[in-house]
This record gives sequence, structure tokens and C-alpha cells, in this order.
Amino acid sequence: MQKNRQKNPRLNSRIVHDVNADTALPFDDDCFDAIICRVSVESLLQPVTVVREPGRKLKPGAPVFAVRAVAAR
Repeated sequence: MQKNRQKNPRLNSRIVHDVNADTALPFDDDCFDAIICRVSVESLLQPVTVVREPGRKLKPGAPVFAVRAVAAR
């Protein structure tokens, strides 16, 4: 991630938030140009609520990129 931040100055932070402890993301509505989300859906206590939440935080028409996190075996 550090290497990517050096190449792109807009990548200026990384946020980690435990959505099982608090499903509400700690940001204003309509504030993001895009969201990248890595989540193990099968481990969520409230999956529908968690999946809907990023949509409130995005500016109209902004994309969500979701990646299913899978542990290596």
C-alpha cells in the first residue's frame, strides 16, 4: 500500500472499521468519490445492513469496488 501511495498522492489514508461492532460508517453522507471494500461477507453479523451502508456515503453516481476476502489455506 505504501508504494501505491507514493505513486498516487490521492491515496492519502487507509481506514479500518469493524462493521460487526458498529455498522454505521463514521463519515458524512455523499462524501466519497469511490469506495473500495474488502470484507468476508460470511463473517458479518448484519450483512444486509453492512452492504447497504457504503451507498449512503458515496457521491451520486460514484462506484463501489467490493472484494471478497478469502483466507489462504
